[in-house]
Amino acid sequence: DMNNCLTKCVASVVGGAAMGMVFGPIFSSSFLSSSIDHDQTATFKQKVVAGWKDMYKAGLRMAKTFAVVGLVYSATECTIEKARGAHDYKNGLYAGCVAGGILGASGLFHFDLITLH
Repeated sequence: DMNNCLTKCVASVVGGAAMGMVFGPIFSSSFLSSSIDHDQTATFKQKVVAGWKDMYKAGLRMAKTFAVVGLVYSATECTIEKARGAHDYKNGLYAGCVAGGILGASGLFHFDLITLH
C-alpha cells in the first residue's frame, strides 16, 4: 500500500538506487578519465576493465546519493502529509523545499557533475 510511509520510503530508496546505478555509469563514461587512459603500455583489455570499474564505482556513488535524496524527500513528504491531514500537490511542493533545504544545509551533497564527486 503506497499510503504507508515506510512503503513510500523503501520504494524511494530502491528507486533512487536503481536510477543511480543507471545514470552513474552513463555520466562517468563521458567525464571520468583514469591514469590508465594515458598509459602507453596498457593493453586494450586493461583499459576496458579499468573503464568498467570506474563506471561501476560512479554508479555506486550516484546510487547512494539518489537513495538518500529519495529517502529524505519521501520521509519529508509523508511527515508533511500527516501533519496537514491532506493529500494534494502541496505536500510534494513543500516536501521538495524542505528536503532541498535539509540536504543543502547538511553539506553532505556537494555534487560536481564534472567529477561525479
